[in-house]
Amino acid sequence: MQIMTEWFGPVDIDPATTLTFPVGLPGFEDCTRFKLLHDEQKANPLVRWLQSLDRPDVTFSVVDPAIFDVRYELTLTDEETNLLSYTEGDHVVVLMLLGRSEDASVIVPKAKFPILLNLDKQTGLQKQATTCELVFRNV
Repeated sequence: MQIMTEWFGPVDIDPATTLTFPVGLPGFEDCTRFKLLHDEQKANPLVRWLQSLDRPDVTFSVVDPAIFDVRYELTLTDEETNLLSYTEGDHVVVLMLLGRSEDASVIVPKAKFPILLNLDKQTGLQKQATTCELVFRNV
């Protein structure tokens, strides 16, 4: 399948690699299907993009939290475990959203709302991390 994106133009999508967010993302509940894109010319890209397949105008920049020395300690509720279709041993990664500062002059990490991806089941969700669950190191 091919989609026309606002940032990347036409992109070929393998349906087997589509990520499903059962309840969408806060403010974007109508966006439940995503593709994780990256610069294919880079072996280890720092930034990836979570591109909505439901709305081509919706793209989120995401990074590995380790880039900012952020480590999450998250506890999932039963509902979140079900939304991720998580079973013991599944490969789950945590990504951190990037956004603009209040004056829109700087790109900043949005540490309180990480994205969890179950790569084995191709599912995802956004979770609010509380202050006690979020550990900043070497900041």
